[in-house]
Amino acid sequence: MNNLKPTIAIIGATGLVGRTIAQIMGEQQFFNPFILQGKVIGVASDASVQSGDKKVKVLESQIPIFTMEAALKCKPDIIIMSAGEEISKQYAKHFLEVNPDAWVIDNSPQWRMDSDIPLTIPHLNWSPNKKDRIIPVPNCVAIMLATVLHPLLKLGLSYASMDVQQSVSGAGTSGVIAWEEECKSNQRYEHSPFEFQSFNNIQSATRIPKNSFTNNEEDKVTAEIKKIFSSKFENFPIFPSCSRSGVKVGHLANVRAHMPSDVSWKRVQRALAMAELVKFSFETSDLLSVVGKNYAHVYRLRIDTAFPNWNERVFQFTVVSDNRYLGAASTALLCAEKIITKFYNYR
Repeated sequence: MNNLKPTIAIIGATGLVGRTIAQIMGEQQFFNPFILQGKVIGVASDASVQSGDKKVKVLESQIPIFTMEAALKCKPDIIIMSAGEEISKQYAKHFLEVNPDAWVIDNSPQWRMDSDIPLTIPHLNWSPNKKDRIIPVPNCVAIMLATVLHPLLKLGLSYASMDVQQSVSGAGTSGVIAWEEECKSNQRYEHSPFEFQSFNNIQSATRIPKNSFTNNEEDKVTAEIKKIFSSKFENFPIFPSCSRSGVKVGHLANVRAHMPSDVSWKRVQRALAMAELVKFSFETSDLLSVVGKNYAHVYRLRIDTAFPNWNERVFQFTVVSDNRYLGAASTALLCAEKIITKFYNYR
């Protein structure tokens, strides 16, 4: 164990998730000394660096921005990758080659379903170790849903379905740019990642391939939640329906959870209220209430009194979260915090 502060590199620091990571670091006392003492560096494309976008301001400090090659020479100890699947595929293991004692925390889909790499969520079921050096972060919808489903497992959760409304920022910078351009013109942006206009509209979360009844988001959420919960959810039936809503930030899901008939409303309420990173409310709320917050907000918990199967009881509730906070950014930083606390004797 060592007492030195590790160097943290944010890959994709000038992008949407990268800037959110830096912003959250500035908001958390744990990471403030790392920023102020120059232990955080940003990494962007050669074009971004050459264009003069060389610093990201956090607190009263400027996080310097390096090219990928310059960052590799720095041999950082914790690498948070938020620059997309191809960059992760090309560089994740390269960072481990130059520093075998480093950890790579990856926000892209590149390693999520690799059979040799666990997919976990730090506030639910993960503790850092020296064997797993690549740590994939799940999809932001999977993080939100796993956070609220996990406390229901011990109560006998047997099936879950949900209607999910995902904001445009869930698709990253390209989704936000398209939405902002469409706000001006009220017409579909030519370079939009979405099939239809996103502003003032609701559509499938991603394009639905021919000869398929599910979109890519639904497939990802289903597979990732099953892997997150491992054997408990390996054959667990879960059925998400994912749509893209014309709002900039935040996800909302209406969840139906099938439980044994003897499980009371109070037991479900208590399990949700006591869960980590869950805020339970007795009053109706909305999406704006969670913007900038790092938790899943659950409200409108009720029993489906029309459900005809007397052997089961169906609970319905709504959950909202800021996908930038209870998502890639905050989950990656929680992984980094756990690594630093365990292996660097720093709290």
